[in-house]
Amino acid sequence: MLDHEPPTVNTMPTHYIKLLKTVFLLSILCFAVQVSSALLSGSLAILTDAGHKCVDLIALALSYFAARLSQLKPSVNYTFGYYRAEILASLLNSLLLLIMAVWFAAQAAERFFSPADIELDGAAMLIGALLIFAITGVSAFLLRPVKQINLNAKAAYYHVVTDLFHSGSEILVALFVVNFQFYWLDTLLSIMLVGFMATNGTKLCWQSIRILMNFSPPSIPVARVRDGIMNQPGVAGVQELRIWSVATGRHGLTAHVVVTGQDAYCALTTERIENYLSANYDLQYVTVQLSCDH
Repeated sequence: MLDHEPPTVNTMPTHYIKLLKTVFLLSILCFAVQVSSALLSGSLAILTDAGHKCVDLIALALSYFAARLSQLKPSVNYTFGYYRAEILASLLNSLLLLIMAVWFAAQAAERFFSPADIELDGAAMLIGALLIFAITGVSAFLLRPVKQINLNAKAAYYHVVTDLFHSGSEILVALFVVNFQFYWLDTLLSIMLVGFMATNGTKLCWQSIRILMNFSPPSIPVARVRDGIMNQPGVAGVQELRIWSVATGRHGLTAHVVVTGQDAYCALTTERIENYLSANYDLQYVTVQLSCDH
């Protein structure tokens, strides 16, 4: 029986948790600016972005909670620890994004079919967009170095980058509103923002579902792993091969391997299988049951 697992203590970087606190406070400031600017200018695009930022605030709060929860050690009953907390947070985050996308799509459609009712204050819109761009830029700069830590960190980073793009677009639209009174651009930008929210929400939702449903991770092709084990000398068959993800970057494998030869040769085959798996794949939990066919 080949069986190895990683240490039971989670190594979630403490600086990542501190960054989440800082970005959360910046997001509150940004949200306040967005709501104020939207109310003063009448911009649906900025209001849509404020709704997106509201989801970001919830997402960051969930990310912080999940990061702290995942630091808890595994117990007798919770043998994998709390790594899946970040996946549950990501799933909830994605669902909130999709709900917001539907609501703002309805608002944008109403404005699109009633353009005469649109009244915008371009100057207030421009000032608000510039402030939002500056605050969001700082958040993106802080999160970029830690975006690969887990799925939740990546989600938080891409949320902020998307917001940075949104605020940049709002600056351009505000300039056109101030100089040319192109009010319809605000509605168009709002529709584009809804598209981004729906796309990101769908992608994040699917990634979370893949892990929760124990689908094999895309980075570890099952057929290639099976062929690699079969190519080891002495291996006669591979049965019940299962590969899954406990959380982002934490993958497991179990398999029943039939080997031929004497017991000593079986032990050598076991070592070859272990060396093959450790050299080619990022696996934290590996259990291989051997059957020697003499």
